Amino acid sequence: MGAAGYVCVSALVGILAGFQGIYERFGSDSWKATVTRWGLLYLATRGALAAAAFFAVPLIPVLTQPPILRALAAGAGSEGILRSRFYFKRGKKKGTDVLQEVIRGPFDLLRFYQDFFLTTIEDNERWATIALVEGIAERWKSFAEMCTVVERKLLAWSESKDVGVALRKAVADLRARFDRDARRKDGAADPSVIDREYRCLLCYKIEEHLGEKGLRQFLDE
Repeated sequence: MGAAGYVCVSALVGILAGFQGIYERFGSDSWKATVTRWGLLYLATRGALAAAAFFAVPLIPVLTQPPILRALAAGAGSEGILRSRFYFKRGKKKGTDVLQEVIRGPFDLLRFYQDFFLTTIEDNERWATIALVEGIAERWKSFAEMCTVVERKLLAWSESKDVGVALRKAVADLRARFDRDARRKDGAADPSVIDREYRCLLCYKIEEHLGEKGLRQFLDE
């Protein structure tokens, strides 16, 4: 493996560490978030930093050979430094007599940097989800019909699967709320408006538990 290959190994360590943050935020929609413009830029910068560290590792003589060790040390070392925090000072919490330790380090900058990218990705994805939900709600005739289809497809999840249990409960709760709202006579909104609102709510519940891919598989027919 040439020098370029070992640089790629270092970069891969940084990219995988960056992807961990994406996965923790987006779960089943991680890959979709990753291939967005902001997701690719975020991973590219994390990988580039680890790759750059490859050229700094020779400053530590014991890590110059073999090259694969140098590559892994560069990737893991850069992530270790980024995630580190150090004792800064000890003082009273503002407005109180409670003593607290102030700990600062590269991790604070990394967290700000990561949150900036992930929040931007999330905001962009949320608008896309809104458009998807509105489109699905428009295509279905009634909330009751949607519920029936969802409940049937949920039979594929065993009773022991947490996501299946949670989604079944969410659907049942929505049905109960819909029935109460549909029976109200005290100047309630147009029944068609209520039905559309609950169609959207059902879509958001599915997306919350199964992600956008799950929403499409359940209702985007």
